[in-house]
Amino acid sequence: MKKMYILFILLFAVSTVFTQTIEWQESFETDGDGGVRYQTSNFFNDGTNDHFNRTDGSDIGNVSGAYSAMDGTYFWAAEDTDDNGGDEVKEKMITFNSISVSGNGLVFKGLFGAGNENGAGASAYDAADYMIVEYSVDGGAFTKGLEFRYENNGDLYNEPLLQDTDFDGNGDGVKLVTAMQEITFALPSVTSSIQFRILVYMDSEDEEVAFDNFILEDTTPLPVELTSFTAKATEAAVVLNWTTATEVNNYGFDVESKRASTDTWETIAFVNGHGNSNSPKEYSYIVANATSGSYRLKQIDTDGGFEYSDVVTVGNAVNKLSQNYPNPFNPTTQISFSVAQASNVNISVYNALGQKVTELVNKNMNAGNHTVNFNGSNLASGFYFYRLDVGDYSKTMKMMLIK
Repeated sequence: MKKMYILFILLFAVSTVFTQTIEWQESFETDGDGGVRYQTSNFFNDGTNDHFNRTDGSDIGNVSGAYSAMDGTYFWAAEDTDDNGGDEVKEKMITFNSISVSGNGLVFKGLFGAGNENGAGASAYDAADYMIVEYSVDGGAFTKGLEFRYENNGDLYNEPLLQDTDFDGNGDGVKLVTAMQEITFALPSVTSSIQFRILVYMDSEDEEVAFDNFILEDTTPLPVELTSFTAKATEAAVVLNWTTATEVNNYGFDVESKRASTDTWETIAFVNGHGNSNSPKEYSYIVANATSGSYRLKQIDTDGGFEYSDVVTVGNAVNKLSQNYPNPFNPTTQISFSVAQASNVNISVYNALGQKVTELVNKNMNAGNHTVNFNGSNLASGFYFYRLDVGDYSKTMKMMLIK
């Protein structure tokens, strides 16, 4: 015979969640110059080949063909930056507004493109050309994060533009082409702010670069993400269940309790964690001989760090069905029961064949202790069963009528 003792549930405590987030993004889809989002130095477009401007590609001409794989419609492009009507400013620059942020897991991402090397009608990069992304942490000096230079194959010109991974003036990394590619670099720890700028110098026609979709992302690993913590009171115990979505360096959980009569938290158990996991994990602990109290989890990292969950509390009120009295009986007896919270209550009596012989209660009742009388004067002697149904709780007990 199936018996169910789950009585009520207290939901739900969620720990602090740390996720990968985009802290800043510049996609150039709208004009942000003039201090709206950035400041540019002498942007221009001569209507033929030479330019340093935000564009959708329709107002520029590239010897190596149109750019592709940009994010959205607009991007920034440059070609022959020192031919700007004789302004004598060879290096062009965009300085982005300072970003208020902190952390030690920040990463810069951007899309970068350039022309191709060698062959008739190709771009002709040389030692003078460069594209550099710099950053300033907490108001300090600007430092190189990314640099792109020509690959020095010995002829000093007409060679491809590559990422210069060691900042020595010679391209040795990812080769840029007209299909933009995402390139990233990690940033040092930031206390309050960071600022970016990009510097471009192309010293003649047929030397072209483009960039788009700059992103600052916080990639700090997720710690233990507690998505639920519940307490279920039964007649003889409290069942604690909790679930994590992800875990990083999770040593385990101290289960702590506090009774209503004291303000002191007591560690009553330890449950091992799963270490590192990016899939949901379920945990459970049964607090024996308890029907009330407050509970919390102390999540402990492998390095000794810890964090507390919120508190769940279970009260004394429970759904409960008691043995009838007197038993055996003739012809009347009392059936006592308790209800944890206001609910619809049903108590029915069945014979040994499982046939319902009477319904004693079927109505909404308030929380608390209750008693109902049963009169078996019109029934034959024998065993009978009475069942209490309250929400998800159901319990059946046996009684004997003797005449």
